[in-house]
Amino acid sequence: MEYKYQGTLKFNEYDGKFSIVNEEEERFISNIEFNTAFEVMYNGNWVQTQIEIGNNENGELIFKLKGTEYSGNLDGIQVRMN
Repeated sequence: MEYKYQGTLKFNEYDGKFSIVNEEEERFISNIEFNTAFEVMYNGNWVQTQIEIGNNENGELIFKLKGTEYSGNLDGIQVRMN
């Protein structure tokens, strides 16, 4: 299957959204909205996930990727989505 959007995850502070970017070309590809399913590279495999908001050990709000151990700063994770 070919994916329409592939790159790395980056939080866009200006828009308050996560985006898929091509870091080599410093180019925006697409935004990812909450509740949108997409895939990330996790332990050498592509895993379907969604962005969630959770709490860290201090009770502070953090971003997490469902079905993975990714949390906190999610920038730079390989991502793909149709």
